[in-house]
Amino acid sequence: MLLSIQYLRGIAAIYVVLYHFRIYLNDNLLIKKLGDILFDYGYFGVDLFFMISGFVIVLSTEKKSEKKDFIIKRLFRIYPVYLFILSIYVYLDWNHINNSDLLKSIFFIHLDYLKSAPFYGYSMITPAWTLSYEIIFYFLFFISYSISHKYRVIICTILIALLFTIINLYFNNDYAYSAYGSINYNGLFCGLLKILSSQMIFEFILGMILYVIYKNITINLYLMPIIGIVFLFSIVLIISPANSGHGVFNIGLGCFALLFSLIFLEKNNNIIIIKPLILLGNISYSLYLSHLLVYRLILKDNFLLFKYINQLNATLKLFSITLLCILFSYFLYILIEKPSIKLARKFLNNKHFKKISYV
Repeated sequence: MLLSIQYLRGIAAIYVVLYHFRIYLNDNLLIKKLGDILFDYGYFGVDLFFMISGFVIVLSTEKKSEKKDFIIKRLFRIYPVYLFILSIYVYLDWNHINNSDLLKSIFFIHLDYLKSAPFYGYSMITPAWTLSYEIIFYFLFFISYSISHKYRVIICTILIALLFTIINLYFNNDYAYSAYGSINYNGLFCGLLKILSSQMIFEFILGMILYVIYKNITINLYLMPIIGIVFLFSIVLIISPANSGHGVFNIGLGCFALLFSLIFLEKNNNIIIIKPLILLGNISYSLYLSHLLVYRLILKDNFLLFKYINQLNATLKLFSITLLCILFSYFLYILIEKPSIKLARKFLNNKHFKKISYV
C-alpha cells in the first residue's frame, strides 16, 4: 500500500470525526465559532474516501485472480466490524428497534429514500450511509472485472457513466449536476436507481482514473514544484466556502487534487514514515464507523470516566472524546479487523474452496 494513501485514509477519518465534534469549540472560547472555522469542511473525508476506494480497488486487483476472491475479500473487510457496531446499536435501542430499519442497515440500504440526497435518511450506524455507494461500486467493478481484467477500469467507467446517463434522462430528462439532487422516482428499486444516478458515484471513477495515471505516467523531477503547487491548491479548494458540499464539482475537486498531488509526490520522492498516520490509516474504517457510537456512550454518562469527561472544558472534552474514539477503533482493528483479514486469506487458500468453480 502506498504511504500517501495510508496517510490520507487516516486524515480523512479523523477530519470526519472532528467535523462531527466541532460543536465543542463553538462559542466556548475567545474565538467565536472556532470549531466551524477549523473543521466545518471536515466532511471532505467522505468524498476523499470514495476516490481512495476507486484507486485502491484497481490497485488491489493488479494481479489477476479468481473472481470469487474479490467477493470474499470485500465481505471479510467490511462486514465483521460493521456487524459488531450494528449489534451494539441494536442492544442500546432494543426497545425501540424498527425491524425494517434493522434489515435495511444489515444490507446497506438507506433508511428513507424519500429524504434528501445523498444521505437518504442515513443508516442505523449514521456514517454508514456512504457504504451503500461503496457496495454498489464494488458490484459494478466486479461485473467489469469478470468481463475483462485488462480493461476493468474502462468497462467500469463506461458502465457507471452509461447507467448514470440513462437513469437521469429517463426519470428527470436531465442530469443530477449536484450531489444533493435526486431522480423523481420512489418505486421499486428506487434506492439502487438513486445511487446509480447520483453524481457522487463518479468519485469512484476519479479514483480509478488516478490509478491509471499513476501507473502509466512519470512526472519528471523538474515538474515537482508544480505538483507542490497542486497540493497547496487542493487545500485551498477543500477549505474554501465556494466549494462547500459533497460532490465532484464541489469539495470533490479539492479531494482529487489532494490525492493526485500526494501519490505523485510519493512516486518521485521518498515520503517519510509517520507512524501515527500509519496507525490512523489502519484504524480509519473502524474510526469512521464507530466514532458516533463512542460519542453516544459518553453522553449517556454511564461510567465514571464519561462523567469526568463531560465536566471538562470544551478543548479538553474534544481532545478526550477524539482520543477515546481512536482507542476504541484501535481495539476494533486489533480484535476484529485484523483477524477477519487473516481469516479471509486462510479461507481463500483453503484447497477445498479453491476447487469451487466460479459461475
